Formats: sequence, C-alpha cells, structure tokens
Amino acid sequence: MLETREVQKRVAGWYPRSRTQKHLAIDGVMGPNTATAISNFQRSVGVSVTGTLTWATERELMKLGDAD
Repeated sequence: MLETREVQKRVAGWYPRSRTQKHLAIDGVMGPNTATAISNFQRSVGVSVTGTLTWATERELMKLGDAD
C-alpha cells in the first residue's frame, strides 16, 4: 500500500480550498482533510466513496504515476 504522505501528494488536488485558502498538508497524518481529498478523488474516478484508502482507490492513484 502507498504510504500516507504519497497518498496526500497524489490527492492534494482534490482537497477544496476554503475562503481562508486552507491547503492539504503533506504531513503523513490520515486526518479529516486527507479523508475529504480521498473522497473527492474516489467520486471523480467512480470507485466507492469511503474516504479511506481502499484497494480500488490505490489502484486508481497508481494510474496517476509518480507524484512530483
């Protein structure tokens, strides 16, 4: 499985910015902001929306290639 920091790098674009310009921190913590980003990613690729890193989600994340 992907490490949390790698997941955060890959789903960062799916975390909505708030009016205060809050960003997804690449901190290795699978917290509520990461769960929101994962849920949004899952919704966009058509896998079950759980907010957690499932095998189907990881497979779709791997299709994105290396995060820069």
